[in-house]
Amino acid sequence: MAQTAAQKALAAAKAQIAKTEASLANAQAVQRSLAIGDRAMDAQLAAKAADVPYTVKVGTTGLTQAQLDAQANAIATAKQIGGTVIANPNGPGVKVVAPTAPVIKKKVPVLGDPDYVAPDNPADPASGLMTKEQWDAIQSKTAEEARLANEKRDAFALIQQAMQGYGFSAEEYAQLSQYIESALINPKIGPNQMVLELRALPVYKARFAGNETRIKNGLNALSEANYIEQENSIAQYLKAGGVSNLGTRSTYAKLIGGAVSPTEVGKRVNMAVDRVTTADPAIMKQIYKYNPNISQQDLVSYFLDPDNTLPQLEKKVAMGEIGAAATQAGLDAGFGRIEDLQQYGVSRGQAIAGYGNIGQVLPIAGKLGDVYSESGVTYDQTAGESEFFKSNAAAMNKRERLAAMERGTYAASAGNAPGAYSTGYLKKSSAAGLI
Repeated sequence: MAQTAAQKALAAAKAQIAKTEASLANAQAVQRSLAIGDRAMDAQLAAKAADVPYTVKVGTTGLTQAQLDAQANAIATAKQIGGTVIANPNGPGVKVVAPTAPVIKKKVPVLGDPDYVAPDNPADPASGLMTKEQWDAIQSKTAEEARLANEKRDAFALIQQAMQGYGFSAEEYAQLSQYIESALINPKIGPNQMVLELRALPVYKARFAGNETRIKNGLNALSEANYIEQENSIAQYLKAGGVSNLGTRSTYAKLIGGAVSPTEVGKRVNMAVDRVTTADPAIMKQIYKYNPNISQQDLVSYFLDPDNTLPQLEKKVAMGEIGAAATQAGLDAGFGRIEDLQQYGVSRGQAIAGYGNIGQVLPIAGKLGDVYSESGVTYDQTAGESEFFKSNAAAMNKRERLAAMERGTYAASAGNAPGAYSTGYLKKSSAAGLI
């Protein structure tokens, strides 16, 4: 943990006090040693001046009385100051050695130590804290950390600014900003890591829910810019179709998640609106008849559902158009026959024209089939659909044979006498194009 200014000042004061105490101890020891020497000298001078027997060696000691006194005095002094007594290298007697002050070794904190304190002037050798190379390393590291912090702050600011255009609600944006601010002061999180963690937040996933579906379906997630671009394009198609109310975040997520392109959305809206809703009520009626699972209130939503593929929707609309044409011609619009014509590729225009023709000839041709039932030739709606929608020669031949039978019957009558066409079939057949 970094030291405070007060802690730094206290440490410096303690170091200075220790240094002063060591110097004082050395000075006191020197003074004591000098005092011992001075007292011995004074004793010798005094003895000589008094002409006492200080110059006479005592017994077998080999020392004069003055030397013995000086030695006793040295031993007492050494005991007082905690020094030691050694033989005098310069003559007889002993010598007091003053105690050596303890050497206090300074610990030189280095870069990375928990108690490291950067000196005010690292170039001053007296600081004894670090070398200039260590100081330069600190300065370089500090500058690099500041540069990275500024880059991180700028990157986070850009990300935060970009998200303002992502369509988040005020509450959602507040949550995201709170996360970004916490990531900014976390030294373990950089811009790239922050973006990854940001995209994992529930509020972020909810905004781009379509990407979650795409990933589950084995598709790549879209970038935020591409996602929003598709939303805008889809919104334009919905507006053009008059169903802007369907342009919700949920609708966009469903379409994008289902990989429904904006162009395909346009086709779906066109089918639901132009070809069904506003085209002919009879078409919508037939679609509901063939697909009872479709809600009449949510037809466009049904067409926008990605679970309903475009070919499936095209089939439903085409069958509705063909069935409506059959119904308007007063003919049967059963699911099987209409599905058969849809698979054959009959368009709405062809259905209207074809069922119009069938509606004209079927009453006459069907009646003739009843009249000439012994011939085994019959003509019904199925035969008419084969003739007029599929250009079936056999079906056309049936109608022509019935017309020929009608002509033959009346040709054999009494010379076309009045009343020969009493049944009226031949006139009707002629008017219908049967003969």
